[in-house]
Amino acid sequence: MTNPIINNVKDELTQNNILRVGINASNFLLVSSIDIEGVPFGIAPDLGRMFAEEIDATPKFIVFETPGKLADAGLEGAWDIAFVGNEPQRAKDIAFSAPYLEIPVTFLVRENSPINSLSDIDRVGNRISVMGRSAYDLYLTATIKNATIIRAQSIDESFEQFVSDELEVLDSHLTAKRYLGVEFSMVKLHPSSNQQEHSPPIQPVPNTCMTLSNELKQLV
Repeated sequence: MTNPIINNVKDELTQNNILRVGINASNFLLVSSIDIEGVPFGIAPDLGRMFAEEIDATPKFIVFETPGKLADAGLEGAWDIAFVGNEPQRAKDIAFSAPYLEIPVTFLVRENSPINSLSDIDRVGNRISVMGRSAYDLYLTATIKNATIIRAQSIDESFEQFVSDELEVLDSHLTAKRYLGVEFSMVKLHPSSNQQEHSPPIQPVPNTCMTLSNELKQLV
């Protein structure tokens, strides 16, 4: 017996039984690899395949280099469904489902930095390195009042400019996880020490798919 709700969803989203799935290739937690034919693999592509299977459609992946390009393409009708962070700026034009995951966000600072808590971040003179038009950037743009946001073209470049330009703060769980193997919301970068100092937990950021887990000062 056919399900009229699924049929309605299929009729609304697909053409010629093809479901176009928008994928952000810059997030290596969600897209683990892309083969030589341009087919993506990972959490987000697998969910796209499962969704297509549920409505008995064939998935066609539309891969974008950055989340900003993915969001822009949605306004031009380039995809039917997509996986991208839910931020208020995007929600003005894109209808979001409930989140399928949450990603902790990290602030990385240097060992000799005077920044010791999240409340120290938004101060005049602090420069925050972040990937431009990422969910991190959109959140910072809406909330940062005093610090300066320095935008990079990719997650890797945000780390590189944090190091090379000696910026005060790096914002990105993904970069800190990739380079340092940590998952906390405050990390101090130290060349040799293994000492750790924990501080009390903080509450998740409301109305975003990105949350801050535990406020931590860790010397690594």
